[in-house]
Amino acid sequence: MMGTPRFRRHFFLPALLLLCAFPLRGQTAWTAETDWEKAELRITVEASVPRSGANLPAADLAAEARVARELPGIFVEAAGPILVDSRHSIRDLAQREPALGTELLQSAELGARDLPGYSRDLRRIILRFTYPLRKTLAPLFIRHKETRRTPVTPGWRPTKEFTGLVIYAKGKLPVHGERREDRLRPCLFPEIFDSRMEPVFLTPMGKPDYLTNWGSAAYTSSFDEGPWRDRIGKEPFRVIATGLFGIHPANPVIPREDAERFLAGPSARRILSEGRILIICDLD
Repeated sequence: MMGTPRFRRHFFLPALLLLCAFPLRGQTAWTAETDWEKAELRITVEASVPRSGANLPAADLAAEARVARELPGIFVEAAGPILVDSRHSIRDLAQREPALGTELLQSAELGARDLPGYSRDLRRIILRFTYPLRKTLAPLFIRHKETRRTPVTPGWRPTKEFTGLVIYAKGKLPVHGERREDRLRPCLFPEIFDSRMEPVFLTPMGKPDYLTNWGSAAYTSSFDEGPWRDRIGKEPFRVIATGLFGIHPANPVIPREDAERFLAGPSARRILSEGRILIICDLD
């Protein structure tokens, strides 16, 4: 997701109207990019700096202070389109829950700021902020403390203990209940279903500390599993998704037989509860 430079923004939360006390007047613009492979939200803010006065360092500091005042509102708007799950974006939930808007404003402080840069004509200061997606946003949405048990598959006898779960979901796949195909959309908390629409993994099955640290699954567009060994181990169970499910097509659907084989293993509960899942999909 890439935002375009925006001027005189109107925030989608009523609480954010307080930020309008600092009018932009064409002085500030920003862009945002969500990188699901690195699990980062990156925001770039540019602010104009007058170069006609004698005290140029003071002008730079004033521009940085202006960005600091506006950053909470920018952060909320930049995070708005990010999917929490297959049903809701952050914007959807923030519109319903005013308290969430306040928490989002406070989360703007959690970003790492790079050293300031400047435009070629030195008339604009450029500030870049990086937010780890899960550590910044996941704690706002995890409500459960006890984990729900994983499904049981009687009749299957596991022949191997696996260390993780890898789901291949590249290309367009059929969307359950709809006459169309789509590409999987990353979200903070994807869930997994089998071809009979029985749940394989639901968010309440995940341990809260793992969900808030690295989420229920990682995403990559590469077939190279090497960089993800600390998450999925050396012997993951591999499966090809046959469809997608959700208002937003964020949940992979896997064959029933593969789901039963995986869930029969003694390590399935640990893999799911600790989010040791890698989804290989298109990340455009």
